[in-house]
This record gives sequence, C-alpha cells and structure tokens, in this order.
Amino acid sequence: MYNVNTLVWIGYYATTGVADEAQVIAHANKVKWVSVFGENFHLHGCDITRTISDELVNAARANGVSLLMRTGAVQVGAENILADQSRQDDVIDAIVNHPNRDLFDGIAFDWEGISDAYEEQWITFLTRLKSALGGKLLFITVPAKSDETRYPAYDYPRLGSICDKLIPQMYVGNLGETDEYYREVLNYAMSVMPKEKFVPNFSLTDPLEIIDRRIGIAVNEFGLNNISAFRMDLATEAFWNLIERPTPISPTELLIRAAISAATGVGLILIFL
Repeated sequence: MYNVNTLVWIGYYATTGVADEAQVIAHANKVKWVSVFGENFHLHGCDITRTISDELVNAARANGVSLLMRTGAVQVGAENILADQSRQDDVIDAIVNHPNRDLFDGIAFDWEGISDAYEEQWITFLTRLKSALGGKLLFITVPAKSDETRYPAYDYPRLGSICDKLIPQMYVGNLGETDEYYREVLNYAMSVMPKEKFVPNFSLTDPLEIIDRRIGIAVNEFGLNNISAFRMDLATEAFWNLIERPTPISPTELLIRAAISAATGVGLILIFL
C-alpha cells in the first residue's frame, strides 16, 4: 500500500460519470481531490462543470476531500479562447462567479493540444485566472515530456510557478509498457520543479500491475506523494487497496464538516440563459 494524496476524475468520459461518482463516494476516505465533470455547459469552445450532486458534496465534506470544478477543451477550443481577450474574460468570469462556486475548492484545467504559438497567451491567461481565484486551487493537465524542447506551450517550470499542481498524462497509451520513458519524464520534472507540484496521472484502463509498479517508482525512487487516476468506473478493490491517504482527518473535524454540510444544503440545478 502506498501513502499518497490521490486526485480522481469524475466524468472524464461522459458515459462513465455515474459509475465514477459511485466509486468515489464509496471510497472517499482514500481520496484527496476530486475533479468533477458530469453535467456541463459549453462556453467559447470549452466545457465547464455545471452541477454537482448532493451525495458527492456530502461524501467529500465528511471525508476532507477537496472538490475541483473541471474545464476541458481540445486544441481548437482552447486556442479560440486564448486568441481573444474578451473570451478569456468570459471564461474567467464563468469560473470565478459560478453559481456553485462556494462548493468548489478550486479548478482542474484539462486543455489539450495548445501549440507553441499560444504559449504566452496561455501563461498570461493562467496567471490572471490564478489571481482571480483568490487562493483557491488551480490544477492543470500537461503532456508527459522528458525535456524542455517538447510541447513548448506546456513549460513545466513556468506553469509550476503559477499553478498548484501539474498533472502529466503518464498512462501506457502515452508512454508504452516499459518504465524507461516514465523514469525519464520523472527525472526531467524533478530537475525543474518542486516534487510536490507534480501529480502523475494514471488510467485505470492500464493493467493494475503496471499502475502498481509505476506508483512504486514515483513514491520509492522519486519521493512523490501525489498521484492522479481516471476511468474510475474501472476501479477495483485491488486498486483501492493500493492507496491510502497519508494524513487522516480528525474525528472532530469530520463532525464539523458533516454538520456544516447538513446545515447548508443547496439546490444544485442550474439554468444558464
């Protein structure tokens, strides 16, 4: 078993959201952060979390889990926003003034494929967003890379100086089944940014023995204590048995969180005009 802070993604694929959420609710004591992406609204080429269930909010608050609003975009959508100041403003406003903003502890960005031509706009946009969040968390996904020449828009040191966590896509489909390139990515990342900022992301479509081995490499060889996982609909008890959250929440704090959650129930159906 590994003592790690684990980020899990709900609704990474639209068809898995209900099963993802059920897994997380049942194992909330194992989780540190949850990125919520179920029912969404579309804005200028990106999707933003629209609603969150009472059951998930209650499970998270009772177990000291941080909830992250997620926004996702592929290259065309992301660059469409970055190219226009007014669209950037709209996205920041939609996040900062989200009707359910008080339920979220931060935001997880999954904007993929941004080309090097938009690097400066991307950095500026994230800097402005982080400032507007007022202390809330900002996590972003990044490509796995072993040197600074690859994916210039996803500059680890620059992004790490802005964001709370960087989440590289480290699954078999990107890195292959051997661990050589996996170690190269970790070596490069540890040479340019604090290890506590780096959160390797695993897919539960991968064989459990590979996930187990790679978590072990991250923890035992590189001293990492954060991981990320998606496709939670495929999570088995064998997976959950691999991980344990390092710092338990005290019984007193659990009672306080549960009482606050029960006393401040909020209707979560939103209508966007």
